[in-house]
Amino acid sequence: MRGYAHRYKCPQVFVFDSLHLVILQFRAASKDQIQDENCHVDICIIPRGQLSQEQCTIQYALYRLAWRGWMRLSATLATQQGSKRKTVTVAVDGIPRTYEWWSGKPLWEVAPGHYQYGHPNGWKRQFFRLGTGGYWIWADDNGNYPDGGLVYDTGNCLQ
Repeated sequence: MRGYAHRYKCPQVFVFDSLHLVILQFRAASKDQIQDENCHVDICIIPRGQLSQEQCTIQYALYRLAWRGWMRLSATLATQQGSKRKTVTVAVDGIPRTYEWWSGKPLWEVAPGHYQYGHPNGWKRQFFRLGTGGYWIWADDNGNYPDGGLVYDTGNCLQ
């Protein structure tokens, strides 16, 4: 599965043998790091049939796998070589944003070489529909935008 993930440049892979769904998520910083035997791997095994109270269904696991993949691709596809998507460079309140490659989660460079997941001033990513397009933008819980205007975090994710 490691070879498959590396070949297809995708840190999330799965296999189903009609009895068990096995999902692997390589916490790699790049496609090439997937090949490293020391790369941390999240593993989820879901049996078909009777589930414990702590276990999710195969349907929900596949939904979450697809959601994670879409989040990662909408965040990182524009930065891949040969992509026709425009790369969006973002800084909110003067703090530059980058992404964690394997998950697509935004990382804020709060000091040179020091990153954190949440924006220090509480801005959150929200999905915004505009015509037939869909974009991730930054806003607060009250619908306010940084500097009073829309700050696009991605290009059109629905192309």
